[in-house]
Amino acid sequence: MSVNALRGHLSEFGIVAAKGIGRVDELLDLAESDATLPNAARVSVRFWLRLLRGSTKRSTIWRRKSPAPMHKMR
Repeated sequence: MSVNALRGHLSEFGIVAAKGIGRVDELLDLAESDATLPNAARVSVRFWLRLLRGSTKRSTIWRRKSPAPMHKMR
């Protein structure tokens, strides 16, 4: 959901990339290199970047510590 929010906000400034979690880096690169993006929006993009990277890191750590895959826990 965070990626979709970021995608929606950036589309307001004309910055778009193909859908998919694998395209987030492309979207963030486009935002960072766009000279017309207001500074406040650029700060927000950096916030989203930290948030997304942090959630990915936490998710990876959780998966490593998890005793079994979720579908086998039932």
